[in-house]
Amino acid sequence: MSDDINRRAYALWEQDGRPEGQDKAYWFRAIAELTSEAAKTIKPVRKRAVRTKKGGLRAAFASLIAWHCRAIFLFATPYQTCGQ
Repeated sequence: MSDDINRRAYALWEQDGRPEGQDKAYWFRAIAELTSEAAKTIKPVRKRAVRTKKGGLRAAFASLIAWHCRAIFLFATPYQTCGQ
């Protein structure tokens, strides 16, 4: 990577007419150009869709109520019923 930065900084310096005393400025410009080019090749992370069970919240609630009624039926005294 360092060689790529050196070559790019040198090319930028030559394009601008070889000014004196600005070696760090060309070095940082070269780094900025090379990193922005590299960043363009990175694919963004694809988010997964959240999958829900069919029926959603209403079905889950109905299932919970049905389970609760079965539990009361199995463990209750003969005179207790669900919903009363």
